[in-house]
Amino acid sequence: MPLDTLQPISSPPRRKQPAVVEALLGLAQRLGPGAKLPTARELSKRLGVTGATLTRCLEQLEARGVLRCLQGSGIYVEAGVHQKRVALVFGRNIFSAGSSAFGSLVLKHCIDRASEHNERFSFFLDTPAFHGVMNGSDVPAHQDLSDALNQGKLDGVILVARNSVEQEVWLRSQGIPVVTAGGVRRGAIANNPGIVCFDYQELIRQGVDRLRGAGCRTVGLIGALREHEEMLRNALQARGIPAKEKWIISPPTDEPIPAEDLPAYNAAAAKQFLAQCGWSARSTPSDLPDGLLLTDDLMANSILPALAGQGLRIGQDLKICSHANKGSETLAEWDILRVEFDPADMATALFDVLEAAMAGTPLPSPYLIGPVAESSLATV
Repeated sequence: MPLDTLQPISSPPRRKQPAVVEALLGLAQRLGPGAKLPTARELSKRLGVTGATLTRCLEQLEARGVLRCLQGSGIYVEAGVHQKRVALVFGRNIFSAGSSAFGSLVLKHCIDRASEHNERFSFFLDTPAFHGVMNGSDVPAHQDLSDALNQGKLDGVILVARNSVEQEVWLRSQGIPVVTAGGVRRGAIANNPGIVCFDYQELIRQGVDRLRGAGCRTVGLIGALREHEEMLRNALQARGIPAKEKWIISPPTDEPIPAEDLPAYNAAAAKQFLAQCGWSARSTPSDLPDGLLLTDDLMANSILPALAGQGLRIGQDLKICSHANKGSETLAEWDILRVEFDPADMATALFDVLEAAMAGTPLPSPYLIGPVAESSLATV
């Protein structure tokens, strides 16, 4: 009998309602779609809760698409009882002017993936306010996301372009799996499960090889992450290419540059690179490397015009290879080499890692995504 699986709820008052919801959800999942639950009176008696408490819990499950309560007919299990509810959370800058196409491309592919796997998909932006309120306390999330978590409406969260470490730590404390798309591979967050990122080491190896294939005997770097410096040195050493420190520029800390600070940083990085190489369009000689590797397309989109603005002829005075996103036109106007990553691969990996976590079989972290095949790329 279905009621035999239910036990009286002994949780403290604050936890009683979530415990009732969990018990009813488990019962609905065991019965399956289309099944009829016992009456509200029977459920209240078996769980040892008031009718008012049971009604609030049934309303939550009805809002989640798990149950349908029909007046005069009964309580029925909906088709969504086995449907996972996944939230995609984007930083506030995803659609701002000058943003990388990566975010919108990943969003499209995530929508497609959720549809293919019959998952209920929600999309949250951290706008208009970053801090919400949950259980009377400020939290580092938009109010809509706070409410969805508080009401138990989500089974897992995919976080893309996180606003802060504080935000991610808080999300990971909510008792549901969280998967993060990002480039950070050091520090406390990088040691957590569910980190999905591009394989920057492979990006740099392939970038160096493509520049070599274009005739470059020396290679410099303007990196999006500080750890890219060491990756470049290792790649150059493995290929017997000399490395000069003045050709290598990266952020001052392990954390990525905040989005609002990127334009200023990119302009400064371009200026610093040219100054350290002694470049001037009006005088020679200079000590430029033959090739320059850029590890982020959004960075490249502002560094390339900054270099060209100083009289540097891209593709002639300096060959450049940059990270790029497949399907994006961000760098199409420039005569450069590219190492492309496919946002569809990112979306697939994010869902694979999240679904494994929800099933209790987490995948290795960080989960690295490699570049697309070189044969699909344009060359100088």
